[in-house]
Amino acid sequence: MKKIIILIILLVAASAEAQEIYFANSYTESGEPVDATLDFKIKPWGSQIYILFKNDGKPIGDPLLYLFVDKLRGEEYKPFDSRVLNIDKNATWAVYNYEFKDPGEYEVYFMNSNQTRLATAKLKVELEDRYVEGFSVQSSRYYEGAKLVFCEAVVNGKPLNVLQSVSIKKSGGSVWVYLNNFDALNTDTLFVQLWKDDNGDGDFEKFVQSKKYKIDPAWSDTFFKYVFNKPGIYDIKIFDSNEIMIASKNIRITP
Repeated sequence: MKKIIILIILLVAASAEAQEIYFANSYTESGEPVDATLDFKIKPWGSQIYILFKNDGKPIGDPLLYLFVDKLRGEEYKPFDSRVLNIDKNATWAVYNYEFKDPGEYEVYFMNSNQTRLATAKLKVELEDRYVEGFSVQSSRYYEGAKLVFCEAVVNGKPLNVLQSVSIKKSGGSVWVYLNNFDALNTDTLFVQLWKDDNGDGDFEKFVQSKKYKIDPAWSDTFFKYVFNKPGIYDIKIFDSNEIMIASKNIRITP
């Protein structure tokens, strides 16, 4: 009798372990995790990861799944966030693309409509090393790779016909200004200043105008149109909401 009891316990344990949660950068069409991890690195503004639930190849049997995310506070995991997933009840796996914005230790689990916990997993979320080591978004170093160009147009997010000078007679002084940080700009506002070199000595001492543009902080690039009314050599400076300069560039405007 003892052997039978032990066998039953082992079968129940194996069944529970067969339902699993993976944290992955991607997944296959058959629901296999790609680049699974238990230690997730995020950027200061957040990063997304796929939370994949596998039901051991068996139909989940429920049109709804409930995803719960608890965060370790002190010595206990406390409710942090939750989501509802609409799925095909015959599916054997489900996935949700979740965004973590705060470092910490998390416990993630899925429940069905009967409030039965199906699987549980833990994930450690940390800032990417370069931000921990002082490569902060509050520093100008964050934008050191940003590129600013003038062009005739921006097509499909790409600058077309980069310009070094613009003729007022030919184009009406109109130019597109394209900014690319190759990573999230992490600011909801761009402050643009226009300065002019009146003496031809390379010193842009005459302030001309300033403008403000609202953007999505998650954007890595953006662009806007500017119209010059007078010839001269100008310098455009672009700052983030913390008044940190992102990039600057000169352009010659001819009659």
